[in-house]
Amino acid sequence: MIRQVDHIDEMEYLFHVARNDGHKNSNNYQDKRLHDYIAFHVYENDKDVIAFCGILPFHDGFCRVADRTYVMKDYRSRGLNSLGHGQFLSQHLLPVQTRYAIERGYCPFYSIQERKRRKSMQLSVEDFNKHNKYYSYDLLDGMYYTCSEYVEGKERCWQNVAVLGTDNGIRFRNSFKHRL
Repeated sequence: MIRQVDHIDEMEYLFHVARNDGHKNSNNYQDKRLHDYIAFHVYENDKDVIAFCGILPFHDGFCRVADRTYVMKDYRSRGLNSLGHGQFLSQHLLPVQTRYAIERGYCPFYSIQERKRRKSMQLSVEDFNKHNKYYSYDLLDGMYYTCSEYVEGKERCWQNVAVLGTDNGIRFRNSFKHRL
């Protein structure tokens, strides 16, 4: 089940769990970002929060869906797509956040760090498109700088990006720094 989180206290708690996990992106879960989200969702079963992510507004009418996606340790498997019991991001969180963003006039995109994780992103895009009859994402070529201010050498800001629709992909390429 997908649930929107409306209370900052719950978001702070979830970021605290992620920040103290010890994984390589733990320090990405800083509370200062929480106030910028236009929505925050959890994917849960009857007893546990399984995963969470937010929607972050960007410039030129774009927003990043699936921002700071985090999967709880007990439900983690390898890759962006699966938990062993289904494609949690591409079939659950992403459709909800995509629809939410569009209904509010945003053009959604999502991204993942590191060129070596491009295959995982490609599988996520393909799975979303396969199971969604209304919208489709396009995985853009190259890497895109998705941090708010450009800082030379900040490699974690260069990301694989999927954007909703071909026309928006062209607009995204013209709005963000990119490299092949």
